[in-house]
Amino acid sequence: MTRTWRVSCGDFFHFMDTDEEWTVEGFQTAEAAREYARRFIRSHIERLRTPDPVEHHSQYMSFGEYASAGGFDSSEWVAWCIASPATRPEHTDYLALDPTPRKAAS
Repeated sequence: MTRTWRVSCGDFFHFMDTDEEWTVEGFQTAEAAREYARRFIRSHIERLRTPDPVEHHSQYMSFGEYASAGGFDSSEWVAWCIASPATRPEHTDYLALDPTPRKAAS
């Protein structure tokens, strides 16, 4: 059996509400799962971007979405993303890494 990795996701507004948490499974490597988590978080940080880093962090911790994967320190990543805005589309394109099979459009 081939081992796969997963990413746990949720949003801070409903933090610890199991009905508002989900898992993305099927990553072929731990690094692929971590990269998905990084892009997922960065995407939500960029959506909430404000000029003031303190306010930005507060907005993210109140209304943003989080992701966790084995071996990934999201607190350091959040601080780095707030200080360093994304400059390329692939920085926030977590869907490109989603291993979940998609249905073909009819």
